[in-house]
Amino acid sequence: MVRTILVLTTALLCHGAARSDEIVGDLLSGRVDPTTYDYGVLRERPDADVWLRDAETRAQRGILRRQGVSDDIAWEDARFPDCMDEAEIALLKGLSSVRKVTTHSAWLEARRQAAEGEKRRQAMADAVLAGEAAPYKQLKGVERRLRLSREASDPVVSELFRRNAQDQLWRASVGFSARQFMLQDLSEAALDLYDAKVWRETCLVDASNRAWIKQAIARRGWFKISVDGEQADSAAWNMVQHADNDVAFQQATLVVLEQALKTKDTSPSNYAYLWDRVAVNTGRPQRYATQGRCAGPGDWRPNPLEDEGAVNRWRAEFGIDYPLADYVALMNTFCR
Repeated sequence: MVRTILVLTTALLCHGAARSDEIVGDLLSGRVDPTTYDYGVLRERPDADVWLRDAETRAQRGILRRQGVSDDIAWEDARFPDCMDEAEIALLKGLSSVRKVTTHSAWLEARRQAAEGEKRRQAMADAVLAGEAAPYKQLKGVERRLRLSREASDPVVSELFRRNAQDQLWRASVGFSARQFMLQDLSEAALDLYDAKVWRETCLVDASNRAWIKQAIARRGWFKISVDGEQADSAAWNMVQHADNDVAFQQATLVVLEQALKTKDTSPSNYAYLWDRVAVNTGRPQRYATQGRCAGPGDWRPNPLEDEGAVNRWRAEFGIDYPLADYVALMNTFCR
């Protein structure tokens, strides 16, 4: 493997015309290991910026084909039936990270920072899951869910809280969230490399939780406020909200929540968030402006709306207390 990497590196440095499809092909096929490859060498190409954009696009299209997703779907709109494997994510994040540095040595420093960030994350996760006090205020919700899990008399409700705590912990650990409290010192390139592992772990947590919550609801019905409490209703909703790989399940649950809403057995705001999630996931305009994406650094934009003029009234009616402008300002802080 070392010899293969050295040969490829020499080819890149000595033959500037090496095509991105050849390199990406080697990485996608496993002829070169994407998880250990020195992506920083790609920055030394004279045409690095253009070449890397092309390589990233080729990698995305290759992964879409491997995942069985139609090649004409835009990358940002693709929904994979399964989690990307470690090699696929390493390739994407490797190419993305090297676009954010200007020298090979800067990329190597980013890789070092990412490794240190991963050690920090693992130590934090181990401590919190073991029942220690959360070291950051951003993790107090995780700590609370774990406490509720320990205190619950119903083993199904206990497992619900445990799984939801894990969901929230991993989401807080993703780079754009963790940089707010745990990884402020990491560069943009380092955050990409750090995310390579966290992305896959988060996806695997979602897959496991999706299977569990589907079975739990099928067996016992919704976790009603009148029976299980507001926290259980919120934890169950949160796990359904993240079940984007099973839109049919989200749609079916939305019907369940419509009935629960009539008896005040679910939160109106949770219903509104899931309504929007289902709408966006099925290609329809959203109603409450809860879903969107980053169009650039500090620029979050909601997905298409049913009625922009009615959004703030609808948000208030369903318990979303702050208007859209304030929500956009908050979400802007997560776009990097």
